[in-house]
Amino acid sequence: MKYLVGLGLLVVASCTAGPEKFTTPDGQQAVLVNCSGKFTSMTACYAQAREICKGDYVSLKENEYTRGFKSIREMQFTCKN
Repeated sequence: MKYLVGLGLLVVASCTAGPEKFTTPDGQQAVLVNCSGKFTSMTACYAQAREICKGDYVSLKENEYTRGFKSIREMQFTCKN
């Protein structure tokens, strides 16, 4: 049971890396989220974007690749107002 709790915390931690805010070249405020983890998918990034924006968002760039045995998922987006 301890193993499952630890594994669950690891998955949540890998999916909840803090968002990074930045300004795009055209002056928009955007956010980069990292949703990497063995048991996650881009769906985790979409959920974070909806949560951060409190609704709709526009995806600017999505990256999904593997580095060694680690799956990397990142998404850049802006919130719709």
